[in-house]
Amino acid sequence: MPLCSDVVYGERAAHREIGVFANSATEWEQSLPGLCSDTAQIMRRRALGLDYVRHERMHSHQVAQREAFYRALLSNRAKLEAQRRQRLAARPARRP
Repeated sequence: MPLCSDVVYGERAAHREIGVFANSATEWEQSLPGLCSDTAQIMRRRALGLDYVRHERMHSHQVAQREAFYRALLSNRAKLEAQRRQRLAARPARRP
């Protein structure tokens, strides 16, 4: 069960059910002992986390999206390469 800040995962309700969020040193200090001592809470959150990963975060769930991303890169290759070259040309020369 994660104990983390809410910077990345704090927006989704499912993440709040799985993890415990702490954004200050005081919140971390208050959260950690309870998590270590409450076996029922640990097991409940663990089960929720495993179920969440099984149904929403497996690599197989992302294949279509990743394929589309890479195909878009490939179809825009010439434009992206021209942009890369422009960025390189705009950089100041390096000194040895």
